[in-house]
Amino acid sequence: MKDKLSEVDQKTKTNIQNRDGRNVGIFDILLERLNGAQKENRYDPNVQTAPGSIFDMFHNQVNQQKQQTQQPQQQRVKECIGEIIRQYNLDTRNSNQQILNQIQTQYVQDNNELDRKYA
Repeated sequence: MKDKLSEVDQKTKTNIQNRDGRNVGIFDILLERLNGAQKENRYDPNVQTAPGSIFDMFHNQVNQQKQQTQQPQQQRVKECIGEIIRQYNLDTRNSNQQILNQIQTQYVQDNNELDRKYA
């Protein structure tokens, strides 16, 4: 587990992107490393294997933290987009919900890039 977590630390210091070009979040990296450690433990007889419940506990904690982090962000994004709609007096009544969701997703990505640039 220590090796996998040190890999996470190293990856967070670089700009990681997934296959479709979007940046990968810390929670996704943690979950990926947990899965890797669990597989290695399962298939390597020379490694002392942790009980599955330990991995389940870690997965649950990471997923809970991910949800708690994303909920305020999603609310903030909705408020910001709502403010843009009001500011420019845009009529979105006939807009497709899928398009609005895409705009929201792009808004989050652009904000993350801006944050990363200034960090």
